[in-house]
Amino acid sequence: QGMSKADFAFRFAELLGFDTGKMARTSIENMESIKTYRPKNMLLDCSKIENELGIEMPSLEQEIQRTTREYDERA
Repeated sequence: QGMSKADFAFRFAELLGFDTGKMARTSIENMESIKTYRPKNMLLDCSKIENELGIEMPSLEQEIQRTTREYDERA
């Protein structure tokens, strides 16, 4: 399951307790200052490495939660 960069930023900010009311979603097409091409879908399929190594990778939500806990511990 994937997540857009905007969804990632909003979820990360929410878990850190930041006010997301001033955050805004936009499209790369609306960003005149960014001239580099960025693919719309940058999902990574981890199923091959999971199968080869016999492991289950954490979900993106689990990693966001882990990272915010680590951030809180260091703050």
